[in-house]
Amino acid sequence: MSVQRDDVTGFVTLRGYRLARITGRISSKWVFARQWVGWSEDRHSKIHIPDQPGLFEVCTANRRRGLDVAYWVVSGVAGAFQCGQIQRAAALALARELHDGTAIAWDMWRERGDTYVRERRAARRTELQALADACDTRALPSLRGTPAQIRWATVIRDALARLAPDHRHCRRCTRAKWWIEHREQIAVVVASLPRAEAEREPWEL
Repeated sequence: MSVQRDDVTGFVTLRGYRLARITGRISSKWVFARQWVGWSEDRHSKIHIPDQPGLFEVCTANRRRGLDVAYWVVSGVAGAFQCGQIQRAAALALARELHDGTAIAWDMWRERGDTYVRERRAARRTELQALADACDTRALPSLRGTPAQIRWATVIRDALARLAPDHRHCRRCTRAKWWIEHREQIAVVVASLPRAEAEREPWEL
């Protein structure tokens, strides 16, 4: 095993060729922001004993002389640690919350991290579908892409179309992926457009 728990002492031991505590997410090839706690250049296993809860990446060797990567959540307090493995998708979601500074319920992530991510994604799809259904797209060309991309892009485009229906991008850009990739720039444009008092949010009056 790459992770072991001593039932007598309650401590968790990580073992692998590369061990890292994940501290958040970064915009780079690696995606995760890591704090390395063990790195072996000679293929010998390193050992790390966590002293506080966290999300860890553990790399171990496989039969093809490659590396298998696993993500483990360690929760509890020293002397009473528990550990549980989660999938990469859940690890990415947890890393995002670490990056945002959100208070982490480590026990919840350890026990049902993968299920929690699936439930949150389903809720997000339902929310986006409701927003997309409420958008008036009759005067605009259809968007091309996957159903998920179209739902998201429809909401982004509608925010611009409501304030600037004749904006060139509303009619010329029909790839849903384009709207998603440029959502931050579009948000800046929308924020700069004049709006009637009735269209402003209460905190903007």
